[in-house]
Amino acid sequence: MLTDPIADMLTRIRNANKALHEHATMPSSRMKVEIAKLLKEEGYIRDYHVEKGESFDTLVVDLKFGRNRERVISGLKRVSKPGRRVYARDGRRDPLDLVRSRHEPHRAGARHRRRSGGLHLVTQ
Repeated sequence: MLTDPIADMLTRIRNANKALHEHATMPSSRMKVEIAKLLKEEGYIRDYHVEKGESFDTLVVDLKFGRNRERVISGLKRVSKPGRRVYARDGRRDPLDLVRSRHEPHRAGARHRRRSGGLHLVTQ
């Protein structure tokens, strides 16, 4: 049994991204699907879908890479954890912290669009 399924999801995406895999698979939940939806809306993943299984459903996240297999996600980190809760007011740091790639200067405006949606984008 996992104590922090969101951290497990982020770790699976981070590991698959680091190994240059095309997909990351994990057990599905409504919260994970919503996080995948936000990642897709912001352009960090190509797509996601849920595969129905006999005992449980599986969330498949299709990772996105730039030209020459450059990673779109350069870092992914959970800020609010079960052992250390971080509460944020609107406009402050959110529970998820996405570190954007240096290869996307055209997404500078994205930092302000997603603050209330649970993601905080940080340029390197």
